[in-house]
Amino acid sequence: VNTDANGRFTFFAPLKLTLGRETSEFTAEGSGARGRSDRRTTLNLTGARLVLDHLALLAAPLNAMEMISLSARDFDRLSAPTIISGSRDGAPFWGRASRRVGFEFAHVTASGQPYGEIGGTLFLDPEKLSLEGGRGVFHEDRRVRGQATLTFDPKAELPYRLRGTAAVDEIDASLLIGTKPADIEPLMRGRFAVAATLTGDGLNLNNLAWNTEEEFHLTSIKGGSTRLLETKVANAFTEAPTPVSDAIGTVGAVFGKLLGAKSNILQAEKNPVSANTDAVLNFTYSTKEFRYDQFVITAVRSSSGTIRLSQMELTAPNEHFTGTGQVDYAQGRPLESRPLSLDWQAGFRGGPAGFLKEAGLLSEQKDAQGYALFSHPMHFGGTLEEIDRSAWREILVNAAAPPAPKKARE
Repeated sequence: VNTDANGRFTFFAPLKLTLGRETSEFTAEGSGARGRSDRRTTLNLTGARLVLDHLALLAAPLNAMEMISLSARDFDRLSAPTIISGSRDGAPFWGRASRRVGFEFAHVTASGQPYGEIGGTLFLDPEKLSLEGGRGVFHEDRRVRGQATLTFDPKAELPYRLRGTAAVDEIDASLLIGTKPADIEPLMRGRFAVAATLTGDGLNLNNLAWNTEEEFHLTSIKGGSTRLLETKVANAFTEAPTPVSDAIGTVGAVFGKLLGAKSNILQAEKNPVSANTDAVLNFTYSTKEFRYDQFVITAVRSSSGTIRLSQMELTAPNEHFTGTGQVDYAQGRPLESRPLSLDWQAGFRGGPAGFLKEAGLLSEQKDAQGYALFSHPMHFGGTLEEIDRSAWREILVNAAAPPAPKKARE
């Protein structure tokens, strides 16, 4: 550390901090002038590894050098916000002086989550804190870029106002819904571009953290495929009393493949499956997995951790879905294993529409894109890693059930 008679100083400090099994190793260097608010102080943090929680250990010495105005308690509040509003700040938590903080780390751990190549510059002024050139790597070579501004207006009802944006050029669907074992087909294949916005207002730092929301816009790149509609309908009839099970077991051709049975056209002609059963089975086979051209999702994550899917639209050659949904927060559980609810309005055309029409499951109405609407709302539950399709399957099974015998109807 070097100082002069005018209060100017420079410092250079290589640091290695170890708590338990976690180690941070980086260099802190900077310059400034004590007691002079007209001079911008600078702080640069660079190194190979940082555990974000370790920054709280630097709060006291940096405060003493008038480099920041945060305490270790402020860092704790950032990592564990509560709904309690608390008192109203009369001045910004970062102080009144002008500062520039640059950071560049090869590896960063925050709340147990690893990130790579984190960098950017923070500019702190009496009325504004801004992040410029924010960047990082969160999985292999998937890079995120971002910027944000936090303003402070002591006269406003909520003095803190946060606005930020971030973008990822390309991310695999498996990172969004979780990776399945090699022997299990994924719910969705494809790649997405992601644009995110961050908004929040608060009385103080703690209240701001609680009131901040994240909104994500996901847009598919070059299409993909989904197994959302995959379900087993045939086994509902193979378990039923004859002659239904006999008919299903001897239809041959496509259904023989579905049921793992050998073709027997002569027996099928003697004991044919009903037309609506035939249509439903054909529909499930043709939509077990289908390609989509575009999939757009808008998701909003609140401070409580709940993710609201406010808009979903999937467009394929013969399928068009629009809907909403929600992923509930569950402490300690990854995104793919949290409770899920999806509600869709579906439209079809081409072969799938023909099968549904024959099964009595197609409305005369069409959506704005010209797809004939499915006659029932579609609901899916479960989780992203294990979709509950029971409501969807029940609709198809009821439609595929052969007509009751004439005497029974009478």
